[in-house]
Amino acid sequence: GTLLDIGAGTGILMHLARERGWQPEGIDIAPLTAEKVAREFGFKITIAPFEHHDFEGRRFDAVTMLDVLEHVVDPLATLRRAYELLRPGGGLAIAVPNQRCLLTAVVGMYARVRGPAANSLLLRLYVPPHLHYFTPPTLRRLVEKAGFRVAEFRQGAVYLGRYRMSLAMRLPLEMILAAGAVVGMNARLGVIAVK
Repeated sequence: GTLLDIGAGTGILMHLARERGWQPEGIDIAPLTAEKVAREFGFKITIAPFEHHDFEGRRFDAVTMLDVLEHVVDPLATLRRAYELLRPGGGLAIAVPNQRCLLTAVVGMYARVRGPAANSLLLRLYVPPHLHYFTPPTLRRLVEKAGFRVAEFRQGAVYLGRYRMSLAMRLPLEMILAAGAVVGMNARLGVIAVK
């Protein structure tokens, strides 16, 4: 089937999809990323804002937006656009940070008691490119409001290896994230929805 990867980033999802028989297409707003993906995987990623790009009547069997929805100005409009581009019965996969995770709760309490380096932690947790923060209920409502039926809703871990930080910072964060998984307050939300 056909797959549109919104926020194609590194191109790895498109690469894996192609290996599994999909015909992937990607769109992103970062030209440098697109050049790297073309060199590494041979994909041409469209450089344009997804919400306004003309897909010339094409429809897709699946749409992915992994680590995208928290960055867009209007998440509902973005989801409605994805809905328009899906064929009937098509699937949508979303992954976003979970605002209701244990890490957020612990850092919030730490900041309220004015712990050492609290501002530094808050700046890592609330990064400027994130315009929206989602909890399980807010994400579910948003997806349903856009017209989708939620088929699967899950929580998952975040990989800290992609962030530069000292071992003294990484170890406590890993412990908090692991505890969050145990109590059902993981750092990531994932949704599979159907048109």
